[in-house]
Amino acid sequence: MHALRSEITNYQGEYICLTNKKRLLSLCDTRWIDRNTSIEAFLELYIPIANTLDKFRYGTLKDPRAEQLYHAIINFQHIISTCISCFLLSDIAPISRLLQTETLDFSSANRYVDDLLDTFEQRKHRARDYFHNVINSHAHELCKELFVTPSIPRHSVLALRKQNMSICDPEEFYCDHAYLPFLNELINNTKSRLSGLKSERIILLSKLRPEVIVNEKPFELAKHLSKQFADRLPSPLQLNSELARWQKKM
Repeated sequence: MHALRSEITNYQGEYICLTNKKRLLSLCDTRWIDRNTSIEAFLELYIPIANTLDKFRYGTLKDPRAEQLYHAIINFQHIISTCISCFLLSDIAPISRLLQTETLDFSSANRYVDDLLDTFEQRKHRARDYFHNVINSHAHELCKELFVTPSIPRHSVLALRKQNMSICDPEEFYCDHAYLPFLNELINNTKSRLSGLKSERIILLSKLRPEVIVNEKPFELAKHLSKQFADRLPSPLQLNSELARWQKKM
């Protein structure tokens, strides 16, 4: 990483633009491997990162770690996996930012979650089209630049032969064994981790937001609040009066 930072900071060539340079440098100082934006930045800078590692494989700057990292990313499995991750995780970025805002509107969050799941279902339903026209296309462009031949991992070929399964081409293999399993995992995780947003209590509390409460009936809202939060609220008379007062202020 220090080698990469040094090369990006000092290099004066044209293969890296200033905006991406700043983005990657800022990510180097954080747990950037856990951030969706880091994958996007890494993919955009794939060529200069490879060139950087290649530079530190020889001469006075030689570092054995650079050799290991270079071979780790200069292969089709890593390239196509990075493209898959970037494509699918880009759909998650908006909801991730929304869930980290201090003034989170749970009703809006629920709509975003529903939209995200709809998007994922489209990605799944048209898996072949998306994989061929977007993911595989971009991966092949990188392969041309890096002189990498698309291939299926040797251990996967052996596993397919043991199961008497036909060995498909790399595009079909990675669509079936990388893209779709990852997409299914994202769908399941989204449903399980964000299902709490659809809690009756959370939905009810979201109705207290200024832009929402003006359209609510105070008596009905007070009735539902009393039912859900009976042990935490004042008397029904006080609650109903307070809700009516909030509506007038809005």
